[in-house]
Amino acid sequence: MTCREIDVGFVSHIHAMRLTHTGEDGFMLYIPSEYALCVYEQLMERGKDYGIINAGYFAQRTLRIERMYAFWGQDIDKKTTPFDLNREFRVSFDKEFIGKEALLKQKKEGIQKRFVQFLLDDHDKDVDPWPWSGEPIYRNGEFCGFVTSTAYGFTLGKQV
Repeated sequence: MTCREIDVGFVSHIHAMRLTHTGEDGFMLYIPSEYALCVYEQLMERGKDYGIINAGYFAQRTLRIERMYAFWGQDIDKKTTPFDLNREFRVSFDKEFIGKEALLKQKKEGIQKRFVQFLLDDHDKDVDPWPWSGEPIYRNGEFCGFVTSTAYGFTLGKQV
């Protein structure tokens, strides 16, 4: 993630942070509220030649679910570890950090839960009810977890 100040039109000192919530290249702009509409209009006008479009919350939500990006408070919380998320490669055990002993203990004792992604091949988006979140998941007739986030993945052509 990088951050720098930019100017848009006559508005100066806008903080532009390069980050992604969807897996696609993106920016978060921090704009004084009294200038937000002006900046929006400038960006939309200048972006016409590049195909700029508005994308709302549900579009972003769908893309993040397709990419298996966990959302704080819905998919993960303060008890979730990198092992639960299959992200242990992001942790360097070569140095000290708060929680290192707990993670090593979890690794030794085994992972008790996993954040996974399912693609529903036989789900008919036009007829079948769409799961939302909280639905139980069963494997061989036994409860094994629950849905945290779901959406129809338009780029995948399947319920995710």
